[in-house]
Amino acid sequence: MPEVKTEKPHLLDMGKPQLRMVDLNLLTVFDAVMQEQNITRAAHTLGMSQPAVSNAVARLKVMFNDELFVRYGRGIQPTARAFQLFGSVRQALQLVQNELPGSGFEPTSSERVFNLCVCSPLDN
Repeated sequence: MPEVKTEKPHLLDMGKPQLRMVDLNLLTVFDAVMQEQNITRAAHTLGMSQPAVSNAVARLKVMFNDELFVRYGRGIQPTARAFQLFGSVRQALQLVQNELPGSGFEPTSSERVFNLCVCSPLDN
């Protein structure tokens, strides 16, 4: 009797990656790690444990087929591929964030500063 494979196909084994097989939550981890360049600080920023962020980074490495981060002193240094991805990931996350309810302008809680200039009409 032939052996039946029950293993899920790998994300990259099918040619072009399938979006439905990508955990998009990993992109928020990638963004935080890129900004902090430290797993522990990124975990704190995200409200996650350090092992959970380390696990997410390991999954990101598989997803993008790149190391993404290498140890550097007490932190980590992004690879060239990580820098290449950062702008696109950041933009995608911002687009999603902008469409979520409550992400519009709230004048009662805004800390923006507006400067107004009022000109009086000229008398004829």
